[in-house]
Amino acid sequence: MNKFDTMLLDSHPLASGAASNVVVLNYADPLTRPYWQELVIAKVPVYDVMAAIKGKYGPVFVGKTWLGRYDKKGEFTAVDPNKLIAWYFLDFNDGAVKEQRERHWDGSEEEFLDPIPQVDT
Repeated sequence: MNKFDTMLLDSHPLASGAASNVVVLNYADPLTRPYWQELVIAKVPVYDVMAAIKGKYGPVFVGKTWLGRYDKKGEFTAVDPNKLIAWYFLDFNDGAVKEQRERHWDGSEEEFLDPIPQVDT
């Protein structure tokens, strides 16, 4: 749980290599209630920039997260624009959600990652 502003932009300095529009998530004012996630994001300011790419079931949003600070106007400045703190992807398409739900053979709502295969060198 975090409150954020979402903006669709033609480009953004933190994603100068993006070949399409980008979506930014601005967490300058994340508090709605004292959820622990909101308290953390208020103390550790981050900023997300995502671009949509073609996925198996439609667009997948691939994002990057930077650590930085917000000014009084809610504008973000990255501590180091060349240093990411996270990569992630979001896929909300019906096919992807169906596939994820089918993998929960025990009825849990928790997603387990497949083990990374070992490569002999």
